[in-house]
Amino acid sequence: MAINYPGPYEVRINYTVNIAAVPYDHQQRFSCVMNIEGGVGDPFSDFIPVQTNGSAVTTLDSHMETWTDLLQDYFTSSGVIVDVELWKYTAGTFDATWYSAKTINKTGTGTGSMIRASEQIFTIRSDNGGIMRAHFEEGRVAAGVKDTLPLADAELDLLADHIMSDNNIFVARDGGYPAVFIAMYPGNNEAIFKKRYRA
Repeated sequence: MAINYPGPYEVRINYTVNIAAVPYDHQQRFSCVMNIEGGVGDPFSDFIPVQTNGSAVTTLDSHMETWTDLLQDYFTSSGVIVDVELWKYTAGTFDATWYSAKTINKTGTGTGSMIRASEQIFTIRSDNGGIMRAHFEEGRVAAGVKDTLPLADAELDLLADHIMSDNNIFVARDGGYPAVFIAMYPGNNEAIFKKRYRA
């Protein structure tokens, strides 16, 4: 069985969810491919990733502003997007080197409530045949039956639409770009549940 490694680059989006005055840190990770690579410590504006449609003219800085704007609309005021880190993997390994970071500091503007220990997972078929997942920890959709496009939550649907668009830069671990959105699975994250309720 083939091992699909992350990378070659990976963005790590750090955010905090504060529920009942108890904050927890979370991280969302996505692999991406760079057309133009900056150096270690260079700003995100020096990196240009490859989009689903093959275009490579928009900076990583711009792409991350777009993605975190969408996250901000999905999160309520309980969620704060802190920053985004860029890491580069050694090919064929799980070893990564820190490359850059961008301060975000965006507080959620969405309505409703973020739900402790909840998890929403996008499951997507890549154009290389593999499976890509996007995790949203402690979002505002409660555990329930799977949902398909268009998603019932309007802001979560916009996040799904972006990943499935030509402007997307996130890739699956098999190197393929998103091709078919299978479903969004809303549930509970056991590890977060233990932290929230059994600490």
